[in-house]
Amino acid sequence: RHFRTGSLFSHRKFSNTHWGSGEFKLQKTGVLTFHQYEPHRYIVLDQNYNQTDTLTCKNGYITDAHELVLLPNGHSLFICLDPQIVDMSEIVTGGRTDAVVIGNHVQELDSNGNVCFEWRSWDYYDIEDAVHENLTGSHIDYVHMNSIAVDYDGNLIISSRNLSEITKINRETKEILWRLGGENNWFDFIGDTTEISYQHHARPAPGTPGHYTIFDNGNHRYP
Repeated sequence: RHFRTGSLFSHRKFSNTHWGSGEFKLQKTGVLTFHQYEPHRYIVLDQNYNQTDTLTCKNGYITDAHELVLLPNGHSLFICLDPQIVDMSEIVTGGRTDAVVIGNHVQELDSNGNVCFEWRSWDYYDIEDAVHENLTGSHIDYVHMNSIAVDYDGNLIISSRNLSEITKINRETKEILWRLGGENNWFDFIGDTTEISYQHHARPAPGTPGHYTIFDNGNHRYP
């Protein structure tokens, strides 16, 4: 076998942060973006790797590192982190009265950076549906949203890993249109007894409306 060693073309070192950066990708709008920790924000680069903008969630939420989608109309879609103190003793036996529970929200900003859509996990997801999470712990990541995609009809497809659920959301009314997987599954898995578990990267299939691709991590499944 023959291996070729690539030459470093471009790099940027962040020496002032423990976590560094991630989610580096080419957006469909033609620019490059990546997430930088400390502070949590997205950096926008042109094709020559020059920084042209920074993007963050609004309304006091933390900008999550899993997904940023830049849209052709200049809008941007974010996953937001929203840690809240919750008295889990009212929800589960042995729950802490001061647990930090992390909510996840979808937020859309217009081209001027104003919030034009916001969907909050607190309004739609129950904490106890995160059946594999330790609900008696001090920190509970009950949603762990990890992808957003725009469907062919303009509505949103989101993946919530710790709920083992893909959810389709009406972008106008915020109504849940369907739920695939997890404790609130609306579908039959025909010819497959294995449901999705702790998945990533839910996307409408290219060129095939009504079809979707999901990477099924399969956590908590044996084998």
